[in-house]
Order: sequence, then structure tokens, then C-alpha cells
Amino acid sequence: MFDKIFSMLDPKYLEVKALIKKRNLYEAYQKLKYEEDDNSNFLKGIIFQLLKNYKRSLKELLKIDEMKEEELEEIYYEILGTAYLEEKNYLDATKNYLKALNMNKNNFYCKYNLANIYIFQKNYNRAYVIYEELIKEKPEDKIIENNFNLLKEKVNK
Repeated sequence: MFDKIFSMLDPKYLEVKALIKKRNLYEAYQKLKYEEDDNSNFLKGIIFQLLKNYKRSLKELLKIDEMKEEELEEIYYEILGTAYLEEKNYLDATKNYLKALNMNKNNFYCKYNLANIYIFQKNYNRAYVIYEELIKEKPEDKIIENNFNLLKEKVNK
């Protein structure tokens, strides 16, 4: 994912990319700290997610007016959805995952997280439909298989 992101951003962020890949997140943030454009805010949002500071990630991501690079939009909504999910804001997480899926219906992680939100909300039928897709995509994944089997019981009752 990082290669895709950085391939679309200004080459001035290559040093930040190298720092992120080395997991030198503090240094990467320091390189961006005084930048205030959509690309740097996007990267800061990613850095804070990697640090599991979702509140700060949201703060940076919400500064972005709109992603100008269309291919980054899907990633933006996925990352934004994850930040909302971790902050237990399921409504906004759902909205952002649906936006990302609208751009790429094959986004596995958006589908997986969305299905789990539906499970949390006891909307088992919706979760089941998504898990049917997930099990076809990754039949060897034991967690998905287990969740799918549990959902079968809930839906058949």
C-alpha cells in the first residue's frame, strides 16, 4: 500500500517513505510537522495510525479538503474508516468504508471491517452477506471461516 501511496505523491516525500518503511515514525513525522497541505496531512494521518493514535490520525485526515489523486481516495476513505472504527464511531466508519468500497468493491479490509461493524450492531444478515464474499476470497483464513460459521448459526435462527 505504501508504494502505491508514495508513487502518487510528490517525490519530495521519498525521505519520509524511507523513514516510514524503517518504522522511524517519529522522524518521519518531524519531516512533515510544519507542512500543511493535503499530502502531508494524509501522511501524518497514516503515521498516527501506525502509532495507534487514532484521535490524532483523524485530526490530520479531516484537514484534507479532498484527495486530488483519485486512486488515493479509496485508501483515504479506508484509513479514515479505520480511525473512526478505532474511536468506536461506527456510523462514520461505516460511511467511509462504503465510500471506499464504492470505488473498489474488492477492498478486502474494508469489507472485513464493515462486516465486523455489522456483527457488533447485531445486523447479522448484512454481515453474513459480506462474509460469504470474504470466505470465497480467503477460504484458508481460519478466523474468517470461524466467523462465517458463527454467522450461519445466527442467520438460520
